[in-house]
Amino acid sequence: MYYFLYKVNNINMKKILLIISLLFCIKVKAIENITINNENLSPVFNSDIKVYNYFTYSDSINIQVKSKENEQVTGSGVFSLNDDLTTFKVTSNDKEYTINVFKSEPVSKVEKVNTEVKSMSYIKKEIVKFIIITISCTLIFLFYRLIFISKFTLNVLSNTLHK
Repeated sequence: MYYFLYKVNNINMKKILLIISLLFCIKVKAIENITINNENLSPVFNSDIKVYNYFTYSDSINIQVKSKENEQVTGSGVFSLNDDLTTFKVTSNDKEYTINVFKSEPVSKVEKVNTEVKSMSYIKKEIVKFIIITISCTLIFLFYRLIFISKFTLNVLSNTLHK
């Protein structure tokens, strides 16, 4: 009888230890998503990533936290930013998340372009016209010459083959 009770208690104790060990392995994910200024975080929110960096030009940000199953979370709302770096903490029952917000100035490169347009002299215009006309005529002549030579060659070749 004692042996039977010992076995039953031992089996129940194994089950209890197994259930407790499984509960410790399961993570409670209380936060489903965090967005800043209606934008997803980059990389995409993952409960295992604890630190995020966000870059903005504005003077304030809006952190929105979507929790699972009415979990109490802190760190959401509209916040003002310092000059360079502001750090925010979003907390819940399972995880604390750090969001580093970097405020930067928009970078734009404006080059002063010289808009002065120099007109071409009459002589230069005439020289350019002459060159264009000469090149065009030469190309047309060569094209017709090539066609004429090829037709002539074909005619002569065909006449020689017939003889």
